[in-house]
Amino acid sequence: MNEKQQELTVAAVQLLRATNAGALATQSVKHPGYPSVSSAPYAITSAGAIVFFFSSLATHTKNFRGDDKVSLYVSPDAGDFAGARLTIIGNIESVPDETVDAAAESYFSQHPEARQWASFGDFQFYQLAPVSVYFVAGFGSMGWIEGNQFQSQI
Repeated sequence: MNEKQQELTVAAVQLLRATNAGALATQSVKHPGYPSVSSAPYAITSAGAIVFFFSSLATHTKNFRGDDKVSLYVSPDAGDFAGARLTIIGNIESVPDETVDAAAESYFSQHPEARQWASFGDFQFYQLAPVSVYFVAGFGSMGWIEGNQFQSQI
C-alpha cells in the first residue's frame, strides 16, 4: 500500500470509528432489483469487526437474508457535500457464536438503549465483511480501498 493509500485508509477508519450509525443498503425482496436503504446503528469490536443488532422482522434483515451483498454509507453530516464520507461494500453474516459476547459488549456499550431488545427472541448480531471501501476525505481527496486492507486497520 502506498503512502496516499495508507493515509486514505487511516482517515476512513477514523471516520468509521467516530460515527456509530449509517445507512445500510440491501437488495429489496419486495421489489426485486431495487435497493432498499435503512438506518443502521453499528459498533466496532476490539477485534475490528463492524457489528449490528437487528430483528429478524426488520425489512433489511429479510432483504440481506436473501442476498448478503450490502453497502453501508457513513457520514457525520450527510448534508455536507464537502465533508468526509465512506461507503463500505461487503457481505453481511451472522456473528459466529464464539464472538457473540464480544459483539454484545461492544454494541451495548455504544448503544445502551438497545440492551432492552436482547431479551426478545428475534434479535441477532450480524457483522459486515468489507470487500471494498470508497472514501471521500473532502474535495479532491478520494479513492478506493481494498476490503482486506481496510479491515486490517480497523
